[in-house]
Amino acid sequence: MTSSGRVVLITGTSSGIGFEAARLLAEHGHRVYATMRDPLRRNAAAADELRRAGETSSGELRVIELDVSDDAAAREAVEEAVTGGGRLDVLVNNAGAMFVGVGEAFTPEQLTRQLDVNVTGPFRMMRAAAPAMRAAGEGLIINVSSTAGRFARPFAAPYHASKWALEGLSQALRYELSVYGVDVVLVEPGPYRTNLQKVAERPDDRARLESLAALVEIQSDMSERFYSVFDSPGAPTDPIDVARTIVDIVQTPAGERPFRTVVGIDFGMEELNRKTEPYYEGVLESYGVRHMQGVVPGRSTVNVGRDPRPEGA
Repeated sequence: MTSSGRVVLITGTSSGIGFEAARLLAEHGHRVYATMRDPLRRNAAAADELRRAGETSSGELRVIELDVSDDAAAREAVEEAVTGGGRLDVLVNNAGAMFVGVGEAFTPEQLTRQLDVNVTGPFRMMRAAAPAMRAAGEGLIINVSSTAGRFARPFAAPYHASKWALEGLSQALRYELSVYGVDVVLVEPGPYRTNLQKVAERPDDRARLESLAALVEIQSDMSERFYSVFDSPGAPTDPIDVARTIVDIVQTPAGERPFRTVVGIDFGMEELNRKTEPYYEGVLESYGVRHMQGVVPGRSTVNVGRDPRPEGA
């Protein structure tokens, strides 16, 4: 690891964006803890490939097992990174799942599972990582959201719910953690050719689905149109584009990173982000906390490494 390299923990590295980001971060001289489920069996091939990439990189790359739906596993992964690297500079919450189909036919249990992976999972990781970052007075959390967190289309209701929730969670925690010098940012990819769509979970309520045949037919037609984007010449659908964006953000100095970064086909979301930012600043102003809008270089943090409440509170 180079002297300027950072200690990075990234979730969901068995394929796609996470795999490429872990590999590229190590190439750029960072110490990377690449996490995935079942690296010894189901994801053994991906784990081995990442380890080999680490052997030839200027940084370091270690593969560790992590299921983001497990509280203890989240804490243990962060502890391993902090112990091995001496600190934790960057957390990349990339692990995610997609549920696709007629919304009404999903069960409440399925919606809970979707939210657990895409919202509660990142929250577990942020809770695990935040104490070390607060104690250091600096840190970066990158939450991989989606343009689907800024708009909604038919037939992905649970997925949209999870990404909209992740956006709100990230924005609120960005304000709070900025007081301690910790930066929270969002990366919002458009459609990319990853395993996310291939392994998407479908509705479990078959009886309800049969009663919604008209919607099922519309979904089929719409899906053909949606997936045709991956066959369009020149369409930005290679996940390495998102990985490069993550590397760029990691290497951007604190206070200069945008809160939201759109990558790929944006459906107009980049313009939406630009136009709504002043309104968010206005909300903070109205509550008298404009100073919490993000990390500012050179600004003193509050009670770094200590409970900000008065003794005995």
